[in-house]
Amino acid sequence: MTAVPQGRARAEFPWPWGLVAIGVMAIAWVGVYLMWNGIAFLFNW
Repeated sequence: MTAVPQGRARAEFPWPWGLVAIGVMAIAWVGVYLMWNGIAFLFNW
């Protein structure tokens, strides 16, 4: 009942999950950088 149908075992486009992970981490670092600059700006550091 929960088995994957044989015709749709893989996605149409195999995602390069390593590059996706690196991109997500880069976006997270940019977010942390912007947040830190905003906090530093608010407290006049």
